[in-house]
Amino acid sequence: MRFVRAYSVKSLPFEAKPVNKFNPVKSAYNFRPKTPTNGLVYAPPASLTSVKQTPNAFLPQSDPRKNLGVQKTYTEGEVNDMPVIYGTTKSYHVSQETALEILNLRTSDPSQWTISKLCKKYNVNPHFIINLTKDFKPKAREAENPQLSKRQLDQKKRVQMWLRNEF
Repeated sequence: MRFVRAYSVKSLPFEAKPVNKFNPVKSAYNFRPKTPTNGLVYAPPASLTSVKQTPNAFLPQSDPRKNLGVQKTYTEGEVNDMPVIYGTTKSYHVSQETALEILNLRTSDPSQWTISKLCKKYNVNPHFIINLTKDFKPKAREAENPQLSKRQLDQKKRVQMWLRNEF
């Protein structure tokens, strides 16, 4: 299993390292392997894995490697003494109605219901409020500066044209 017979390899071309379509020095980060014209290339891995490294779970019952004693087996008593590891699950203590209420308060009056006030009222993390209201952005800046200069208006028009791919 660790070797390939010589007569089967002689017919296949051997590449120690893959051939690049481009200059290997100048295009080291732009690697495009050149595919061989005749199909297969014999490129063995740097080191073959040992047959002893295959876990018992993947071996069939009739395999003689199961009895090599390489892998430790546990008795029922040892398994019972081992600690139980539970997967982490997220638990949200906020119901959907409470989340909608938070969202409504934040959208109705963002100056009064800031993120810190909502955190204190509902006893939640600020990141929870930010994620809940991430699509909502108060439009206070536009209300403060309703008059824009001609240059600023032109710039906004250009930005909108760029976003629509109109140059």
